[in-house]
Parts: sequence; structure tokens; C-alpha cells
Amino acid sequence: MKLLNTIAVCLFFSLIIMSCGDDDPMDDPAVKGLDGEWKVTSLTVDLTSTISAVGINLSTTSVGNGKDLDYTLNLDNGNFTTMGSYGLELSTTTSSDPIPNVVSQSYTDVSGSGTYTNTDDEITVNGQLFDFEVDGVSFTQMTGPATASYTVDGDVLTVTQDEEMTTSTLGVESIVQMKSESVWARQ
Repeated sequence: MKLLNTIAVCLFFSLIIMSCGDDDPMDDPAVKGLDGEWKVTSLTVDLTSTISAVGINLSTTSVGNGKDLDYTLNLDNGNFTTMGSYGLELSTTTSSDPIPNVVSQSYTDVSGSGTYTNTDDEITVNGQLFDFEVDGVSFTQMTGPATASYTVDGDVLTVTQDEEMTTSTLGVESIVQMKSESVWARQ
């Protein structure tokens, strides 16, 4: 369950790339360059997790790709809204079962809102990011803050996240490495 939660958070932190902060966003020219409506054109994510406990190691690798992308992000003066629909195809293998398990899910009528801040190359989001469900468990209430790198090349916004998260509880260590990229076209 914790792995599914981590996967959900990682996938959509890259999908909804925003930020929060105490400064007035209009004072930052980088915010002004992001303002507008963006439509996602691609989403990819690679996750590797390793869980170690009592001398036993279990590794999981997941590769995800967005599909049927009709999802928009409106960035406006330090605030954001999202709406639309999208699909996600996730192919997962484990160290105990090298045959991929492919799961495909669709999400319709998705909407969210919050705030963001950014520098010239990083953006941080705070707010409701997405609707997401795995095996009947809803992750709708997941919120930021989450930080990612970004570039704007003309009317193309590319957001990348490369992160490692380590947790250790009661002798169980979990390491999750996540690399993701979402590409957005200005509308």
C-alpha cells in the first residue's frame, strides 16, 4: 500500500508541476513567463523501489506512460487550476516476478487548484494536485509542496523530477528512486 501511495505521489507531482511561497509572485519575472494555459502532451515516469527487511530484499521497477491526455494546467499569478482527463499505463516488474504486470487506468473530470512559486529553473506546487486511484484506494487528497526542475522553450514547458526518498521504520528500509518528465504546450 505504501508503494502504491509513493507511486501515485511521484507520478502526479511531475504531471501537475506548480509551487508555493511567501513572496508576491507578480514580482518574479519567471512567474510571468509561466502564466497561461498549458496542455500536457506527454508524461513518462520511471520508478525503482527497494524494500529491505530481515535480510530479505524486494525490488520493484515501474515504467509509466500517459495516454489519452486531455489535461490542462492554468498558471495565473502564483495560482493554478487543473482540469480534464488522462490515462496512465504502468508496467511493473519485481525481483520475484520478472514478467511485467501492466495496469491501465483512466481519470475523467479531474480538477484541482492551489498555489505555486518558482525560480528560473525550479517550480514548487502546493495544493490539491490530482484525482488518482489504485485498487480502489483514492489519493485525491494528496497535496504539496513538491519541487521539480523546468524549462520553457517557446511555447513548450518541460518539467523533470529526479528524486530519491528513503524511509526506515522498525527495521524495514524503503528506497524509492523516481525520474519523471511531463511536456506541456502553451494554448
